Amino acid sequence: MKNRILNTEITFTVYPVILQMILEKTEKKEKFTVAYANSYLCNYSLKDKSLDECLRKFDLVHADGIAVHIASKFLHKQTERTERVNGTDLYFKLFTGDKSYNYFILGGPEKTKEILGKKFGKNSKICGFLFKPMNQEGDISIINASGADILLVALGTPDQEAWIIKNKDKINVPVIIATGSGIDYLAGVKKRAPNFIRNLGLEWLFRLFQEPARLWNRYIIQNPIFIFKIIKQKVNLIIKKENT
Repeated sequence: MKNRILNTEITFTVYPVILQMILEKTEKKEKFTVAYANSYLCNYSLKDKSLDECLRKFDLVHADGIAVHIASKFLHKQTERTERVNGTDLYFKLFTGDKSYNYFILGGPEKTKEILGKKFGKNSKICGFLFKPMNQEGDISIINASGADILLVALGTPDQEAWIIKNKDKINVPVIIATGSGIDYLAGVKKRAPNFIRNLGLEWLFRLFQEPARLWNRYIIQNPIFIFKIIKQKVNLIIKKENT
């Protein structure tokens, strides 16, 4: 199910559906680009046309964050069963699934390859890692020579989305996923909230306490702005419906 939240068209579904889509494309060697959407990204893409254009070119933009789920129900009264597809949990399910794949990681902590190699080596192989983009042609050559099945790009929004759309046709890896800080949490470099906090939809608050200097604007300033814009969107939908 797809719903438009501000300017962003987001897919609301469940883990098994997204995992199946990713694995099918991997097996068939078909190009498939994946991004996530939370309230911060929706705000950002509303004011940044280049990010908005990038997101429209992704094959899948899945909901990630309690705010967009609440917004979707408020705006569209959705009745289908959906769940928050948290990026870190999604990548964990990929790494620990029944089938093992080769992964290349672009971005993330410097010791990502070693950490994830030890953590998931029996299930999945980290076949390559670049701390950050250095030389576009050289980086692409390294990625293409790695034999990766899935490329995880952890450069942060909007850099990772722009990098993927710019280079996807030059890369022979079938599935390319924008991960943001999900790799940091998967590697354990950043600590995740306890399960009961996640279940309450308050993981954002836990992250804010961990990284106040980096995240205060996103959660203290941008979240209220997001709520205001969602209310405005709801009013516009009601007016449009009354005029049809």
